[in-house]
Amino acid sequence: MGGSINQHVLSDLTIDRPLETMLSFGKERQDIYNRKESGQQWPWTSDPTIQHYKFCNIFRDQDKTTREIIEWIKPLNSLEARVTNLVYARMCNNMSVMNRTGHIGSISPEDFIAIIDDIGGGKTKNKTNKRSVWSDPYQISGAFKNRLGLPYREHVIAYHLPSKAAALTETILNNTGAEDLTLVLEELNTAWGYRMNMVFTQVLLDLSILHPEIVSTNAMYPLGDGATPVLKLLNNVSLSEIVDAWSGRYPDERPLKPMDAEQLLCEWRKYLVWSNDLAKKRRVYRRST
Repeated sequence: MGGSINQHVLSDLTIDRPLETMLSFGKERQDIYNRKESGQQWPWTSDPTIQHYKFCNIFRDQDKTTREIIEWIKPLNSLEARVTNLVYARMCNNMSVMNRTGHIGSISPEDFIAIIDDIGGGKTKNKTNKRSVWSDPYQISGAFKNRLGLPYREHVIAYHLPSKAAALTETILNNTGAEDLTLVLEELNTAWGYRMNMVFTQVLLDLSILHPEIVSTNAMYPLGDGATPVLKLLNNVSLSEIVDAWSGRYPDERPLKPMDAEQLLCEWRKYLVWSNDLAKKRRVYRRST
């Protein structure tokens, strides 16, 4: 996650017309995406903060990793296989690793773990940096792994994930078309045996792209830690109000979905933290050559 997600880091900040300011940031970030996609040369913006630091795209389906994961999932024919491998993908977020292991279900647990060990998982000699395997992974509780009798993330993926795939898939199907996914996430956590909201939120977001007939693209999501620190600045505006405000301000632009509005909140938080020098941790944008 970029910047600090300390809930109080923005508490002393005041901004005139904060909603309009956030929407302007979102419009500029989307314009950068369009300029880049059309072949324009860097820099795509004159804003020094956006130019120097790394921000995700506002529309979630335009995110590079999301697009890669969706293409990686498409060859799988069954919903259960797709759910299983979306969970793996979001526990990994590293396409080079996923391409090397292949899909869960097409490889034995032992071979999967051996590949991860070879890359740098577990306590192997290659483990100089866990980021060589998992890219920005969400944390898994040590107590949960101990309860399962599994030492590392790769073991949870290899053994626990297949054993829970049917229950996770059934939970999603039983909530087809849900307008609010808060309770769906709670049921997924229960089926999994451990609270893993961030992973399951990403899985549901991905499924709404692959299977909008099952997970509605207009569904509401609970706000994550990345979004909530800016709510006070915005007078606790709702996702629906952000969606409506975007369409009112930019009627000719692609409409926001609630999931995109939540993404906009997260990215604007990063912008405020970095542009006001409120965090030690920063993600610098590095252009590919």
